[in-house]
Amino acid sequence: MFTGLIQGLGKVCEVTSHHQGMLLDVNVDSMSKSLSVGDSLSLNGVCSTVKTILGETVSIEYLSETLRKTAIGELSSGDSVNLELAMTPSTRMGGHMVQGHVDIVGHVLSFEMKEPWSVVTISFPDFFAKYVVEKGSIAVDGVSLTLVDVKETQFSCHLISHTVQNTIFSRYKKGTLVNLEFDIVGKYLYKFYTQAYENFKK
Repeated sequence: MFTGLIQGLGKVCEVTSHHQGMLLDVNVDSMSKSLSVGDSLSLNGVCSTVKTILGETVSIEYLSETLRKTAIGELSSGDSVNLELAMTPSTRMGGHMVQGHVDIVGHVLSFEMKEPWSVVTISFPDFFAKYVVEKGSIAVDGVSLTLVDVKETQFSCHLISHTVQNTIFSRYKKGTLVNLEFDIVGKYLYKFYTQAYENFKK
């Protein structure tokens, strides 16, 4: 479980095909001191298990299912990635509950650098529209954001300068693929009330 508050940026060192998946070597800088083999690490919003640690470089194995449902497979050597360590019982809950279980890949429609904030607009499949509400929460590449303008198949979020400067958002451009995780609380509530309504009709 994560909070969606990015703790650092990593850099992809090497990408290797591994069986039908992928092996990713990432330099995580001093964050390596807080990691052990088997720990969970959020990488661009994807809950990832640390396979090996060599100095400041960690190795992570991704299965074909992860590559199919996320934008992890788009990464290449030299790319920067958002990093967050897993929550502990004493972690400040500054964002929202982020599982690291990506729902779908979205597309950046626009990214406008403005003052005092920037605006990113992202499209997504209409199937997920039921989980998107204005002033609700969403994780974009692992970053906890508040939804501002919501339409049937797109939404926009306002980003303070700190977020832009300390995440990979500054590299976004039209067409960039991003990992989207919709609010787990919203998904549970939707299922609960949908089933309750169906039972009521019976």
